[in-house]
Amino acid sequence: MAQMSSPVKWLIALGIGVLLLTVVALLMETNPPVTGEPAWDSPQTHVLAQRACFDCHSNETVWPWYDRLPGSSWLAVVDTIRGRRRLNFSKWQSGWRSRDVAEVIQRGSMPPSIYTLMHPNAILTDQEKQQLITGLQKLAKIRMPVQQIVTLTDKVIRNWTILSPTSGKSFFLNQFALGITMVRIWKMAQL
Repeated sequence: MAQMSSPVKWLIALGIGVLLLTVVALLMETNPPVTGEPAWDSPQTHVLAQRACFDCHSNETVWPWYDRLPGSSWLAVVDTIRGRRRLNFSKWQSGWRSRDVAEVIQRGSMPPSIYTLMHPNAILTDQEKQQLITGLQKLAKIRMPVQQIVTLTDKVIRNWTILSPTSGKSFFLNQFALGITMVRIWKMAQL
């Protein structure tokens, strides 16, 4: 039996690796259940967000045929995972990051040009961008329900590891950090 040459072995190994990575990426092309959604200020804001943002920033991602190809599937899965971590319209909490989103759209960073290259319908006109920004800014003004604030505050306090008072400076810094965290929670609630 003849032995395979070294370059052929490498090509076979590379092919198997590409195939495995593609299978893993395809298995990760999922849409978990929607657990919360913003109280949209208008149906038009919702439609604009769906068109320009939802494929990467929701659990309602549409996976086109070309996202089944090696390379493209990897990029789509990684971008979607990153996008959902930063902002997920399907796991919405009142006022959550909507100001940041508006700023990113205003700067022109979102949707990214590499995405709009393959999804030209995600390109928003200046008027549509302004309408989406205005709608997202209105979402930022919606206050977090008091019960949600209390639950979040309670969770932070219960999970906080407080150093012993004998540790001096460390105790002070820990209490200071707890205070900063609590201020951020209340600021997020816009009270």
